[in-house]
Amino acid sequence: MKAWADRTSLEASLKVDFFSRVPPPGQGIGARAKEPLAVGEAILKIPLACCLTPLPILDAPEFMDEQQKLMLRLLYEDRVLGIKSDWRPYLDTLPREFPTVPLWFTPEELALLEGTSVDALLAGRHIANRKDLDGIAAWCKTQPDIFPTDICISIEDLRWAASVVAS
Repeated sequence: MKAWADRTSLEASLKVDFFSRVPPPGQGIGARAKEPLAVGEAILKIPLACCLTPLPILDAPEFMDEQQKLMLRLLYEDRVLGIKSDWRPYLDTLPREFPTVPLWFTPEELALLEGTSVDALLAGRHIANRKDLDGIAAWCKTQPDIFPTDICISIEDLRWAASVVAS
């Protein structure tokens, strides 16, 4: 990730270690000031070009929202550009399965949730409702300039992208 930051026009304060190991009881990597920072001092400037943004779609179906366009950006970077994607290092860190996310539950598992708040949430409007996923998959098939015909975007692909966006 540091190599990516070095290649971009990202500006980072030298007063901050952005790749500092977090000591126990925490874990991972975090940002830590190496010296005092002034109130209002910028420590990080990230150009929009460095952000994973929704796929710009001018003629998107009416139901498609910005989160769903972000799902399509993920799939475009992952499935179409593949190893040529500037986002490949990030994409490689993402889980490919989300066994604890209800979008991936079997009908039997979903039946156990009947009457719960999760059941109500899944029945309502969200980025991965089945009607929208079917519509997005069908729309992708009509967009060979974005998703070439040899790349089939499946419902499972869309559920993966929705899980990434929602997490």
